[in-house]
Amino acid sequence: NSHVLPALIRKFHEAKQAGGANVTVWGTGSPRREFLHVDDLADACVFLMQNYSSPEIVNVGWGRDISIAELAETVRGIVGFEGEIVYDTAKPDGTPRKLLDTTRLTALGNVSLPLEIAEQEGAGERAAAMLERVGLAERQHHYPMQLSGGEQQRVAIARALVHSPRLLLADEPTGNLDLETGKRIIELLFDLNAASGSTLVLVTHDEQIASRCRRVLRLHAGKLIEDQDHAFPA
Repeated sequence: NSHVLPALIRKFHEAKQAGGANVTVWGTGSPRREFLHVDDLADACVFLMQNYSSPEIVNVGWGRDISIAELAETVRGIVGFEGEIVYDTAKPDGTPRKLLDTTRLTALGNVSLPLEIAEQEGAGERAAAMLERVGLAERQHHYPMQLSGGEQQRVAIARALVHSPRLLLADEPTGNLDLETGKRIIELLFDLNAASGSTLVLVTHDEQIASRCRRVLRLHAGKLIEDQDHAFPA
C-alpha cells in the first residue's frame, strides 16, 4: 500500500528492471489529482506565518490537477519504461477529483482577503486595482513561491493599503525593493495619506523620505534625540 505517485514510480521502475511488457494501473486513469512539492509547501508555510494572522482557513496547493493517466505517462517517460500501460477497470477509481481551492494564497486572493472578511463589495476588483498600483498586475494569480522577495513585500503593502486604513505603520517599506519600485510605493503611501486623511507612521533611514513627513522623530541608540515639526503637509 502507498500513495499514487510513489506507487507508480515503483511499478514502472520494477517493470523496467525486470524487462516487463506492461504495467497495470488500477481504474480507468480518469480521476484527477493535485500534487505539491514538499519545498513549495514549506515556503508557503513560512510565508503565511510571517504575513497571515486571520482565523480564515488557507489551503496550500498547486491550484492545478492532472489525470492519473497523464501522471502514469509522465512517470513512464521519466523512468524510461518502454512497455504498455494497462488500466484495470475492474478496480475502483477512487474519488473522481481532489483539488484544493487555493485562491486565497495567490497574490490577488491575499490582497482581497481583508475586504472579504469585512464583507465589502467588489473585493476582487479593488484588490486587482491595488496590485496594479504596486506594479503587480501581471503577477496577481501567482503564488508566494513564484514571487521574489520584493514582489512578496509589494503584495503585503497592497494588502495593507487596499482597505484604506486610518492608521498605517510602515517599517522600511522600500527595504527590499529596487529604486524605481521603491519610489512608486512611497508615492502610493503618501497619496493614500493625503487622500484619506489617514495617519502614516514611517520607519526609514532615507533622509529624502523623512523630509516629506510632517513630523520627524530621530532616534539614536534607542533614544529620542530630535523631535522636528515640518510646516508643510506631507
